[in-house]
Amino acid sequence: MLNENQNLHREEQIVAFHVSRHPGGLAIGKLDLLKPWSSFNVPPHFLDRLSSGLEGGLSRHGEFYMIRPHPEPSPVSSIACEMFFEHIRQVHYPSAPSRLQCLFAVESLEDAMQMRATLSPNVAFQSEIYEVEPLGATLKANMALLSVGNPGGWSLINAHAYWSGEVGHSPCTWETLLHGSVNVIRKVLIDSTPQAHPASPFSGHR
Repeated sequence: MLNENQNLHREEQIVAFHVSRHPGGLAIGKLDLLKPWSSFNVPPHFLDRLSSGLEGGLSRHGEFYMIRPHPEPSPVSSIACEMFFEHIRQVHYPSAPSRLQCLFAVESLEDAMQMRATLSPNVAFQSEIYEVEPLGATLKANMALLSVGNPGGWSLINAHAYWSGEVGHSPCTWETLLHGSVNVIRKVLIDSTPQAHPASPFSGHR
């Protein structure tokens, strides 16, 4: 379980930077991140199981990994990773904000620009950076720990380190999970299109 010395915060007045990869970006002002469960085409007999521990609905990231079907080849490893980490959260760290209900951000504009530079050229071209303020719970975690693999024991170690806000055994690439809703303060104007980096730690829909 998280304790008072770990990286879970609620309603702290902090500012972070989000890299939006979606056409149209974000609207300035308050942004409610959760899409209610009633809006998803989920059979009623599955709804109770899927929504347990995720009351209120899913973010765009959560919908992408939990609800939306994917054509082949599908991102099976990423889907499995998200579901595994969510299971560990619900069982061991239920007070931590779920990745499936969050917007993802970094602490500085420099970090956001570095993240943008790791995207593929097409995605980087349409991506935009926003300064955002959390209006709900936040969690600072090492995104380099987001993996499942062989041996399986490392997956458990990674997940516990992630939800505890620890560095773990991986190189440290901090992200901040912003839960529920955020205040979008402004779009940061970037003059040049970044060059893609061949090895990116910033994978996923986000």
